[in-house]
Amino acid sequence: MNATTQKLPAGSPEAQLLEACCAQLEAELERQTGVLESCTEQGRAARARDIESLEVATRELARRSEDALRAERDRFALMTRIEGHFGIAPGQFKLSMLIARAPEPWRARLAQLQVGLRETLVATRRLLDANGRFMREGARSANRILFDFIGAAAPAEAYTSDGRQPNSKSLSAVLNVAG
Repeated sequence: MNATTQKLPAGSPEAQLLEACCAQLEAELERQTGVLESCTEQGRAARARDIESLEVATRELARRSEDALRAERDRFALMTRIEGHFGIAPGQFKLSMLIARAPEPWRARLAQLQVGLRETLVATRRLLDANGRFMREGARSANRILFDFIGAAAPAEAYTSDGRQPNSKSLSAVLNVAG
């Protein structure tokens, strides 16, 4: 069916599916905006070295991510129904395919939601990458300090590529084995 050339009667199965799709995408955009907010808070807390806020933000991020995963089952079921009504091959659903087939006003709503989701997901990915780099560097710095403090070689320096202990340099120990 090519719905772009016809107006769908209110209450038709296709109109109901398009409404359901828009509602699901609006809910997903809201969820993903929440994930972005949690990532923003997580990064702020990490940079402020506010462990309590970091733990709260991380728990909230995990909760919101789980909510998004739970919604995926419902979204998959709806996509399967949409495929049958809009001439999309089974298992080949893409939002852009539905947008191309949907009449107005759904086409504009779906396109707007697609842009909003894409922008939110791209911003979230960038923020997650930046937060991850910051936290990994912090962990490397903490490890270097700890290894220097207790006198052990840093993990990358503990053994050579052939499995022997390096003898080129030893780190001075602040504490000996007895403390």
